[in-house]
Amino acid sequence: MSLLRWLIVSDVDDTLLGDETSLLTLATILNDHRSRIVIVFNSSRPCASQLARMTPALAQLQPDILLGGLGTECAVLNLAYASVGESQFHWSPENWSREAIVRGLDGIALKLHSQEYQTPYKISFDLEKAADLAKVRSALTEAGAYARLIVSHGTTVDVIPAGAGKRSGVEFMSAALGIPLQTTIVAGDSENDLDMFAEPVSGIVVSNAQPILKALRGDRVYVSELPYAAGVLDGLRYWQVI
Repeated sequence: MSLLRWLIVSDVDDTLLGDETSLLTLATILNDHRSRIVIVFNSSRPCASQLARMTPALAQLQPDILLGGLGTECAVLNLAYASVGESQFHWSPENWSREAIVRGLDGIALKLHSQEYQTPYKISFDLEKAADLAKVRSALTEAGAYARLIVSHGTTVDVIPAGAGKRSGVEFMSAALGIPLQTTIVAGDSENDLDMFAEPVSGIVVSNAQPILKALRGDRVYVSELPYAAGVLDGLRYWQVI
């Protein structure tokens, strides 16, 4: 077992969440190592939504920091890391206008997600037809939006500022906490987690992940045969964090 200081950055829905029993096991084991690990939840959900939906088992993990809205928000829960909340993200909202983007999408058949899933820097919706994705791209171009499009499950779309995203959140945490990317572990299950896995971080893909993640290969990616929190625990053992 390594005595290094580790940064663990994990997606929440369908990565940590999915089996409360294995999540409680993970929490119990990680709480024995808290002096040398920092736990960050990195979710597409805004931070307020994460807090509102924090299950008892999830709370047992005692996350130090929440990243929300695909890396567009940060909430510090452990006051030992209060200075992180004063740090700057690795992206700029330059040329970002939520109102202009929403207007540009008018006329495209889509259903905006509820307000719970929106942030000032994230617009989330479902397309009625996957083929309309090209129309969304054109609308963003016409609006002059300095934006990034993230697509999951073919028709679920998130629009965020260019440069933002879960990977940007990982790099922000690494710099703000002074923990190298080489001792950072990421875990996820879906397309919007994909950019987190770029080297030099080490990654954990749970067995219930979408095919695009399970197809990842490389010395820094571990694809577990176990789902949800059990897969995260399996991966942490593989990377000798615990």
